[in-house]
Amino acid sequence: GRVVWVYMGPAERMPELPEFEWSCLPDDRVAATKRLQECNWAQALEGGVDSSHISLLHSNLADAGEGNFGAPRDDFNRTDRHPVFHVKQTGYGMLIGARRDAGDDEYYWRITQCLMPFYTMIPPQMSGRDTARSPYGGHAWVPIDDENTWTWSFGVHPHRPFTPAEYKLTASRTGRWGPIDENYRPLQNRGNDYLIDREDQRTRSFSGIAGVPNQDAGIQESMGAICDRTREHLGASDIAVIEWRRRILTMAKALADGVEPTEPHDGAACNVRPASLLLDRDIEFQAGAGTMLAGVAGE
Repeated sequence: GRVVWVYMGPAERMPELPEFEWSCLPDDRVAATKRLQECNWAQALEGGVDSSHISLLHSNLADAGEGNFGAPRDDFNRTDRHPVFHVKQTGYGMLIGARRDAGDDEYYWRITQCLMPFYTMIPPQMSGRDTARSPYGGHAWVPIDDENTWTWSFGVHPHRPFTPAEYKLTASRTGRWGPIDENYRPLQNRGNDYLIDREDQRTRSFSGIAGVPNQDAGIQESMGAICDRTREHLGASDIAVIEWRRRILTMAKALADGVEPTEPHDGAACNVRPASLLLDRDIEFQAGAGTMLAGVAGE
């Protein structure tokens, strides 16, 4: 998938490479890049599993579209800003469903994939009733040290090659996850207040910061490199964050007792996708999404 993979543990216990769909498809269907994030990796990842923030942080009055790959510009995100979360534990991590009202008979579901310990996949923007044929994207939140993170971002179109414009948008330094400099540091960063435009914030957008990744970083980094979580009061919209913390702490405590995590040893389990779709209210979201959540790696 145009990414160099490195294993840093004992040779005799080397796990399988993860069979992410995007890492197994032809190069013309995959794009990857990275950017520096100046905060703890877990803090950054928690923003990635929170589907409720998109209705506020990434909103603007004009509501001009920004394409696919999870750009939060659709009617359901705008009209119901209070999603109800459902989290299912899986062998690889968590399946996170965020449910919004879509009329009297249906729900709109955004389904995020979280693969332990630090991968997330973003629900695509919906066209029609579902995203079965849509491109999607995601991140690997790789720690550099306690206070800095490499945010690897990937985009994939499982069903056809990217057009030149789509590839440039996804993989270039000025594209969807940019702009970044030659060292992968964002040009909009905490040192310049993310180039926040107060007039734009007053008249057009919620944040006044241009670009979805810069809006995310502005929130995640401005807490401080390591947020003091003892001051938090988590609520219903934080269920995915709560469940992820429980799982990563359980894994860490088990490792301290000499029990290694099982997730890295099942590479095939990573062959999954995120999804967005409309479902009748009486249909359970995982069952309703069905094969939409499965990748095609290895075909």
